[in-house]
Amino acid sequence: MTNNGSFSEKTLRRIRSNQKSESSKKKRRLSKIFLAIDAVVILILLLFFYNRKGPEHSYYSTKINYKELLIRFSISRERTDKDYLFSVSMKSNGTSEKKFIFNNSIGKVTLYYKKEPVAEKIIGPGISGLNLLPGETKTFVENIDSRLLDNFISEKKGLIKYKKRSLIEFDKPKVQFDAEILLNIDEKLSSTIIFEHEVN
Repeated sequence: MTNNGSFSEKTLRRIRSNQKSESSKKKRRLSKIFLAIDAVVILILLLFFYNRKGPEHSYYSTKINYKELLIRFSISRERTDKDYLFSVSMKSNGTSEKKFIFNNSIGKVTLYYKKEPVAEKIIGPGISGLNLLPGETKTFVENIDSRLLDNFISEKKGLIKYKKRSLIEFDKPKVQFDAEILLNIDEKLSSTIIFEHEVN
C-alpha cells in the first residue's frame, strides 16, 4: 500500500508539474506576443508623428548699411509652411525725413546652387522711392515655394547621397544654397546668405 501510495503521489506530482510547466510556457508565449504588439504600436505611432513633422523652423539674416539706411535681409521657413519667406527691412537712421530712390523695385533675390541660378524673386515690385521718418522701418516680403528647390534637387542626379535606409529616418538630407539680394539702387549693393534646405 505504501509503495502504491508513493507511486500515485509521484505520478500526481509529475502531472501537476507538467501542467504548471505548460501553463508557464503559455504565459511566457503570451507575454512575448503582447510585448511584440506593444513594440509595433509604438513604432506605428512614431512613424505617424514623424511623417506629420514638416521642415524645422529656420531663420537667417544679414545687414547692409547704406548712407542713413539700415537694411536687413532675412530668410525664414516655418515648420508648417513649405514656402521660404524673403524679407527686406529698411530703417532710417537719419535725423529727419528722407526719400530713398529705387529703380522700380527694392531689389531682386536670386537663389544659387554652386553659382547655378535656381530661382529668383523681385522684392517690392513697382517701388521707385521710399520716404522714411527717423527711426521708421518698412518691410517688404516675398515668398518662394520650396518645391522649386526640391524639383531642382531631384533633377540633379547624385546631388544627395542617401544613407542606408532604415525604418525610421530622423535626419532628412539637406542641400546648401546661396540667396543673394541685389538692391535696385544706383550703387547696386548686394549681400548673400548661405542656408540649408531640408529636402522633403
